[in-house]
Amino acid sequence: MDLFGNKQKDKIRTLGFYQPFGSLMLHGKTETRWVRKGKKPPFPLGQYLFYTTQVPCSQSNLFNWSGVEIMATITDALLTDETRGLNQCAIGIGTLTEIKLLQKDDKKTFVKFSGTKTELINDVEVEKVQWGLHFTNVQKIEPFIWKYGKQGVGFVPESELTKIKII
Repeated sequence: MDLFGNKQKDKIRTLGFYQPFGSLMLHGKTETRWVRKGKKPPFPLGQYLFYTTQVPCSQSNLFNWSGVEIMATITDALLTDETRGLNQCAIGIGTLTEIKLLQKDDKKTFVKFSGTKTELINDVEVEKVQWGLHFTNVQKIEPFIWKYGKQGVGFVPESELTKIKII
């Protein structure tokens, strides 16, 4: 059974976030991820456990990614959030219900559209596009240390399912 009393067909997936983006997920943020142009994003719809990475986002990267206006919104949203300083912790759950290629006119909460970007991967220029991941039924859980996997998508080991307690 899953956390909602339903028979569980699929395992609960995991999705890692640099802080403060992990905490923002608990406040209705639409997550954005970069994927190579022409590739399908590797995020199946369904339940996810949100965890924060061991190292948070640096202040300079946070500012570069967000800009002045969104930085102020982030600060206001997380002013009293008890998860804002937690790293390497599972902090929430939610259901991924929509994946959308972001367009310049998208104005979703906490999303700054950056268009496309080009990166060097193995000395080859690769163009990437930004996707929006929209989660519903997002709930805080009692935080616990998360040591499984790196930034990205994995699965919750069965041994850890009993630690997930909605608060």
